[in-house]
Amino acid sequence: MLLNIIHPHTFRQVGDTLMIGPYEPYKERDEKVSAFVTRTLDSGKKVISNNYSDGYFISDCLRRAAFLGDPLYTFLSDERIDTITTPATGTPIPDKRPEAIPVEYREALRQIYISHSDLKGKVGGYEHVIFIGGFLGNCVTNAAAYFHQHYRKSGQQLFYIPELCVSFREKDLAEVKPKLDERDIRPLDYEEAMDLISCASKPIATQIF
Repeated sequence: MLLNIIHPHTFRQVGDTLMIGPYEPYKERDEKVSAFVTRTLDSGKKVISNNYSDGYFISDCLRRAAFLGDPLYTFLSDERIDTITTPATGTPIPDKRPEAIPVEYREALRQIYISHSDLKGKVGGYEHVIFIGGFLGNCVTNAAAYFHQHYRKSGQQLFYIPELCVSFREKDLAEVKPKLDERDIRPLDYEEAMDLISCASKPIATQIF
């Protein structure tokens, strides 16, 4: 099994405000996130934390500081987690430099963000792939759809857990579900996801479609 945590700083997002430390209204969700990620790590499954950066050092520091003093998110510093960085889309930058992008600018971007081929080398061919975190209607959907298009292998099952994603509108799930359904990326409730951790997740090696 492969667990992708997309832009975890969004767990601290309240509208346009980034909250620092524990936030009581989100406590139930945060407890579930913590329990799910910790159980995944302890079971030996792979976890990738897909962090967001806008390229500004101070902004990146603020996003990291948002979890200070919150014991539920100490797992983010767990050495067993593979940490990568992507832009706001939640997807990697292309391997080939667009002609409109100067060479020096491209090199600067490569110092910050993971590339398509580098991410391909990390995601392997796990039987079950799960996406949590991030804005459900934006970076989570983008990341899952990108995985489906570029990395998915025959036989892989892709899931997302709405309860463990960030959503500010009740209609978010209704809007994104058809987009994910047509790609056979299915929603799981929390208990189903916890049960899935106990399933064997052997890498598969078939042709990418």
